[in-house]
Amino acid sequence: MSAADKVVKDLKRLMEEAGDSSDDLLAEAKQKDTLTLAFTEVLKPPYEGWELKSDNGKMLVGTVTLELFEVLQEGDGDYISGDEMMKRAQKLGVDWNQKTAEFLLTNQHLIPESWRGYYIIFPGTVWQGSDGCHRVPYLHWRGRRWALDFYWLGYDWGEDDRFLCLSK
Repeated sequence: MSAADKVVKDLKRLMEEAGDSSDDLLAEAKQKDTLTLAFTEVLKPPYEGWELKSDNGKMLVGTVTLELFEVLQEGDGDYISGDEMMKRAQKLGVDWNQKTAEFLLTNQHLIPESWRGYYIIFPGTVWQGSDGCHRVPYLHWRGRRWALDFYWLGYDWGEDDRFLCLSK
């Protein structure tokens, strides 16, 4: 099975889970190298009492080449605020959502080993915890496998944090 066929199979599974079985959308996915989908399903809260504040629906699907992009830019110092990180992600167009993180988590074999030292941020989804704090999903290497967690936007963002972007 080719990589593209595997992606289409995974896409079909995700669509079925979302209650969508659109053959037109699958046909379009087979004809293009990339496809951006907007899932209309509501994400389930990761913890009791959490509320989804925003989800832009921006998800990577298809055969793409990805790379990591440093959150910090020249002149930032050691850290930036969560607000600045969110503005930067939107401006750079690297604001992928939690569904992209979940896809990568399910397909960990696609994630390069060289990424294991970084926290990969998915700022297209924002949750409000029961404590009132806003958090975004991120992937990180947990010794044997990748894990999905949620980082508080009130914390600083630094040298180990990365955006996921399309390779040029």
